[in-house]
Parts: sequence; C-alpha cells; structure tokens
Amino acid sequence: MNEQVLDLYKILGTSRRALAYSGFSIKKRNDVEINDFIKDKYLTALRTIEISKVNASPEKIKELEEQAKLVEYAYRKLRTPYLRDQYNSQLDELKKENENNLISAIPEQKNAYDVLNTTRDAINNRSDADNDLFLEERKNKLISKYEAMIIISNSFSEKEKISLKIKEIEENYQLIKNAQCRKKYDETLKIMEERRNRIKRKENIRLKFSHLREFMPTLIDYKTEDVNHITREKNIVKKHEESPEYKYLNNNNQEIRIKQISKVSFMNWEKMIDHLNEYEITRNVDGREKRDRIYTPSISFFELSNQGSDYYNCVINELLSEDFIEGSKYNAGYIGSVDKNKEGKYITTLDKTNLKGRDKEMLTAVMLLRNMEKRKEKNSKGGEKEHE
Repeated sequence: MNEQVLDLYKILGTSRRALAYSGFSIKKRNDVEINDFIKDKYLTALRTIEISKVNASPEKIKELEEQAKLVEYAYRKLRTPYLRDQYNSQLDELKKENENNLISAIPEQKNAYDVLNTTRDAINNRSDADNDLFLEERKNKLISKYEAMIIISNSFSEKEKISLKIKEIEENYQLIKNAQCRKKYDETLKIMEERRNRIKRKENIRLKFSHLREFMPTLIDYKTEDVNHITREKNIVKKHEESPEYKYLNNNNQEIRIKQISKVSFMNWEKMIDHLNEYEITRNVDGREKRDRIYTPSISFFELSNQGSDYYNCVINELLSEDFIEGSKYNAGYIGSVDKNKEGKYITTLDKTNLKGRDKEMLTAVMLLRNMEKRKEKNSKGGEKEHE
C-alpha cells in the first residue's frame, strides 16, 4: 500500500485539520489528546465494520475485512506525532508535485506559425520574398488537404469541423502573409509570451512559497470580544518601533534598503510572549522604486555589517530576493525566518515544504494581524463615508 495516494485520515473517519480542534470549541488538542482521538476513531471504525458484518453476504464480509485492514494500516501510520509528521510531509510533497505537474502539463497556445506547420526560427532563415511565397504555398497545401477530406466525408459534423479548420488556416495566414504583417504579429506575440511567462512565474512562486494551508488560529492564544458590534482583538499587539534605514548590495549589484518600522507581540498557545518584526524593504525594480512590508522574527543589522558572511548572503540574496518577497505576499507578508542547519550554515524557512512550529505560529499571528488591519481600514472608510 502507498500512503501517498490514500487519505488515511478519511479512512479513520476524520480529517487532518480536525485533529487540532476539540469539538466545536477553539481549544487546541495536545499530542496526547490527538493520540487518544486517533485511537478512538480507529476503534470506532473497527466496531462499525464488525456491526456491518452481521447478516452480510460472503462477498460483503470479504469487502469489510479488506476495509478493516485499511483501518489497521491507517492507525499504524497515524498513531504517534512522529508518524503523523512523516505522513503529513509526504502529503504536502505530493500536493506540491501534483500542482507543479499541472502547470507543466498546460499546453502552450498555438500561434499562426504553428497553425501553418512552421516556426518563427524557420521564417527568419529566408528572405521576405521567399517567406511570402513559402507561407502562401503552405496555406494552399493545407487547405487543399482539408478540402479533399470534406469531399470524402459523409458526416455533417465532421464536415463542419474541417470547415472551421480551413477558416483557422486562412485567418492565421492573413496575420503573417507578408513582412509588414509578420513584424506587427511578432510584436504582439512577444507581448503575449511575456505575459504568459509572468503568469507562469507567479504561479510557480505561489506553489513554492505559499503556506496558507498551515494557517490555524488555534496555534496562538488569540481571542476576540464583540462589544456593541465592535470587534476587539486581544493578545496581538503592534507597536511602532522604527530603526535607521540600512543600505546593502545584493549579488546583482542592486541596492536594498531595510528599516524596521514596528514590533509585533503575540501570545502563543503555551502562554509565552513571542515577537516578530515588521520591516520596510525598498529597492529599484525595472527602473521603479518598489517598497514592501515583510514580517520575520529578526534581521540582525550587526551581522549584516560583514558583507562576505554566510548570514549576509542568506538574508540579502535569498530572504530578500524578489521571488521570496513575492512569495511572502501569499502569506500576508510573512517571509519566514533564518535558521542554522546541522552544519552551521544559515538557511531560509519559507521555501521549505513544511514550516516548523514557531514559524507556523508566526505565520498565523501575521495573518490575523493583517486581517485586523484590513477590517479597521474598512471600518474607517465606512465611517468617513457616513460623515460625508
């Protein structure tokens, strides 16, 4: 059996997300409670199968016995925190792999050269006059081929499809029939290809960096009070705390300016106060000044004073690269953290398949904070309209 293609949680009558919650409350289960919950689901599933066997046909009993084996298998794979982490990692890796395969499987849209069974490279190897003649001959040859197919076809729907194909050939030929048309069409084609590449790049960044699936409000001690229809958030506090602006150069000789603008404090589930910082990142992108707000536990300006250090390279060339900053937008601005691996090398966390516990808590705190800010901004605009 392959756990990568089986939903083991579903086999036990639950879901991965349901493990974190206790009933309809927002109380978070600890590992021991989750173990008990999984065991209870396992025993309940087996009891249900045994009850279903009563008065069942031999074929049905055989089917239920196979189902019981799956339940046993699912329980063995989910009964401890370590085993669940292993299984969850495999699920996440499979999900990302499937999403990436979907993107790579998207066929490129046909252009006029494709329709006439040629390429732009082939056209560039001839003179304009030779190309005009070549394309006209190619069009006439293709149309003759499809017209012959219409004659021998006895199907009305098939004749309609072939007629549409002939129309497509003629329309695309008109787009590239001479040098002037080709120049105009190639400019349009270049713009379309650049747009497609931007869309594909953004989708690849989203798949690599988005951790929305790991956003769980129960990961931190977060409460709201509704008093006279005003929602007040507790235990997430943002305090203005501005630093000087520091300037650095990345590997592309691009200047990156960094300054801290606030500190965010929140209480995690263990009732411990944790912090992360909000930074403003300014740089020049394609001739324009670009600013972004990001959230990360800490950027050490002292360690960044050593330009050739491993820390400098990890922060300036990885954590603050355009891809990372773009990817952080799918996480409300949370950009992850910088940690040391077993070899003592600095590494980033946002591009990992699964975030560790503290990163998940910080991601949750940032997303709740940004939701609070959006609501306040919306309420503020609503109040302004009422006064107008």
